[in-house]
Amino acid sequence: MTSAVVGGAAAQWPMGYVSDRIGRRRTLAGAAFTCAVVAGMILVLASDASFVDINQLGAAWGFFAFPLYTIAVAHANDKASVNDYVMVSSGLLLMFGAGAVIGPFVASAVMSATGPNGLYWLTAMVHLLLTVYVLQRIVRRPSVLAEQHIAFSDALAITHTASHVYEEEIQQHADD
Repeated sequence: MTSAVVGGAAAQWPMGYVSDRIGRRRTLAGAAFTCAVVAGMILVLASDASFVDINQLGAAWGFFAFPLYTIAVAHANDKASVNDYVMVSSGLLLMFGAGAVIGPFVASAVMSATGPNGLYWLTAMVHLLLTVYVLQRIVRRPSVLAEQHIAFSDALAITHTASHVYEEEIQQHADD
């Protein structure tokens, strides 16, 4: 698990950079597909893999799995108007929370039926379904405004903490 988390942490900047260059949806599709492939490799190679090999596969899985949420959030925010950021973020967090509650129950049921390898079968299938969904969306709704998103590094540079934003708003209303 540590290798997967480290791989996911290491991926944030490179995946953000890639999503800025080739588009959020293409990055989502590519990362989800690669994650499914890595999960398949873990299934096939796990019984014969050394400690180092399995940790490298875990890091590769995390590298492609963990940034999916942040790239999806960036894509949603690219499409949202400034006035809708809070509503979009709350909806995404609600869906993420629902998945965080439901996912372990589904995974444990699959693992009870199939054994420990069921976790990687499940993640491979979910990531393949995500890949198909994103590719279907790319085909059905081509990106017209592909270059109108905020660059990943710029988005990080201009973010403020909530307290800082509210302090500025309070000060602005006090000055009015």
